[in-house]
Amino acid sequence: MAFRCEAIIKWPVLRDIVPEKDAQIDSFLLVPEQSDGFYGDGANQHSTELTGLLQDGGLTLLCQRFLTLFHPRNPILDGKQLMRFAKIADENGLQWDSASCLVLLASALGVTTQPWKKPPETNTDTLWRAQYARDTAPFIENKSIAEAYFLAAKKRLGLLGDSLLDIQCLFLASIYEKTYFRHLQAWFYLQQAATRLQVRLLKTGTRPWATCESSGPNDLNIEQRVFWSCFRAEREFLLEIDLPPSGLGDLSYPDPLPEPPLTFATLGADVETKALSPTNYDSRFEERGWCYYLAEISLRRTIDDTLQHLAEGGEESWLTSPAHLAHQYHELEKQRSLWRFHLPTIVQFDDEQVPDNEFAFGLRSRFLEWNELLLRPILYHVLHLPSDQTPLQKCVELAEKAVHLCVQKIHEYQHTLRHGGSWFITRRIFAYACLVLAVARQPERRIKLPLRWGSAIHVAIRTLGFWGQEAADVRHMSSTLDLMFSRMCL
Repeated sequence: MAFRCEAIIKWPVLRDIVPEKDAQIDSFLLVPEQSDGFYGDGANQHSTELTGLLQDGGLTLLCQRFLTLFHPRNPILDGKQLMRFAKIADENGLQWDSASCLVLLASALGVTTQPWKKPPETNTDTLWRAQYARDTAPFIENKSIAEAYFLAAKKRLGLLGDSLLDIQCLFLASIYEKTYFRHLQAWFYLQQAATRLQVRLLKTGTRPWATCESSGPNDLNIEQRVFWSCFRAEREFLLEIDLPPSGLGDLSYPDPLPEPPLTFATLGADVETKALSPTNYDSRFEERGWCYYLAEISLRRTIDDTLQHLAEGGEESWLTSPAHLAHQYHELEKQRSLWRFHLPTIVQFDDEQVPDNEFAFGLRSRFLEWNELLLRPILYHVLHLPSDQTPLQKCVELAEKAVHLCVQKIHEYQHTLRHGGSWFITRRIFAYACLVLAVARQPERRIKLPLRWGSAIHVAIRTLGFWGQEAADVRHMSSTLDLMFSRMCL
């Protein structure tokens, strides 16, 4: 895929500064490690100690925390059903069924997930270390407890079938593994969820509910959420790693989006998120989360279609017809603006300002990422045009827009909290930093770099180094970028 970060380090303009062994990498995630031998890495060698951290009772509170802090972004569950399961588990103890497995997974994510904080509006990295020390302390303290709940859930995952409840468990297990940067494990769980859902749909047909008397009235809504959550998660993975898809996306699923459980009567009202706590859940907050959830699904499909179109012909095709490239960008930009225009007011955002709520913040980030992807073919064109040719001025201006966007996002992403998308953000940081270095390598192309571009590279290296403490592939990206920048400065 031409838009993966590994593709950028193969760009000819970076050839002299990318380490030779790294230039051959197709996937940082799939680089062999010492722990990939016959016996694996012994991930559960401390299972006895972790099991001892499980606390009696408290499952109801943790599940409520999960519903408040995690669920609004990905409402794959029936919240009332989860709370019933949690109360039963607190009163009668955990069982070996899907319900207890779901409660344990929700509890693990409830321990891990922290309230969203608006990142500071700063263009410098002077407060980087102090900010990260404050933000990550809760995760260091809570990880062992979260792992204890997850380990208990894992002991039940092998007993699951293909019911919607079983598939929900596998999906949440995938998100939990992503949260702790274990992305191959996350992929395995997601594939199990997607393939079991696919088999379920193929067995019963895409609309079994009219003839299935045992199904509750809410089953169709849950199925829709499960399908589109799995679809979105798999598509996001496939943009980054070259592994075979489950085939879920090939199904002709009849519903273009999940159906929200609410009438959204209060959608126009703003929600004071600071007043919310794990024990003070406001349905209006869930409504805003649903706006985000539906927009994310729609945007995921739109971005996928766009990238597939732009990648046709490969990078070589980006060197031809610069006028067409510029025209194509402006047409796609119109589509992007139209998509944004249709966002509900409650999750609207301004490109130039950091929003005050996490849902508008998330959509703004995705929206700006989309813009950079649309601009990348033009940036490639300007940087790799033969030296005897002069790039069109409008292409140079769009290339400048791309690199300024990269620097902006590097500085914004340094404050990322731990969540299921943190790994994807580290890959974007690496990609953006490589694009900035590519421009710096070609001053003759007269693409004006932001004054603080060097600071952005330092921020990128440190941010990747921070998360690289947990993931070998991110650590590898950090060291590669550090070496590339060092060679630039020689």
